[in-house]
Amino acid sequence: MKTILSTLLGILLFSINALATVHTVSVGDFAFAPNSLSIRLGDTIRWNWANGLHTTTSTSVPAGAATWDFTLQSTSTSFIYVPTVEGTYNYKCSFHESMGMLGSFTVIGPSTVKANPDKFFAVSPNPAKSEIKINSAGLKLQVSIADALGRQVILNPLSEANNEQTYSIKHLSSGIYMLVIRADESVTVQKLFIE
Repeated sequence: MKTILSTLLGILLFSINALATVHTVSVGDFAFAPNSLSIRLGDTIRWNWANGLHTTTSTSVPAGAATWDFTLQSTSTSFIYVPTVEGTYNYKCSFHESMGMLGSFTVIGPSTVKANPDKFFAVSPNPAKSEIKINSAGLKLQVSIADALGRQVILNPLSEANNEQTYSIKHLSSGIYMLVIRADESVTVQKLFIE
């Protein structure tokens, strides 16, 4: 469960971090291109399928980071991962590792995301049924939700008051989601339970 939640955190940060960079890796012809990157914490790695049947499968990650294993083919053409821990991440294509289909990226500290932004936002109710209210401290928010499969939704406010914004979640099924709230350079990520 911890791995799934860490992966969802990464996916959500990708969807809302306008100041972060998306680094694209092409997957095809028995190679990852580029096969080595240096990125900042909060940036996103996006593997795009070019041809063949391949995987992007983690082989080693820093302590506390989520692992991944995703098949890329004509019916699933991209995979997104946002690292949440600094360090070196190594990965392979499970089918073509013996042919040298390997890659890595190194994550260094963030340049734009403030540490410990959780003090700015309060979400209620949680668990929720049809809507959530976020105490926005008077800030303009960008809100995103992802489910356990990584499907993302950007939420638009139903109403905005000075210090509170209301969002509809009626279209979401019951379950555990990751809620990401962005305001200025601050990002808050938390679990959202929908009944």
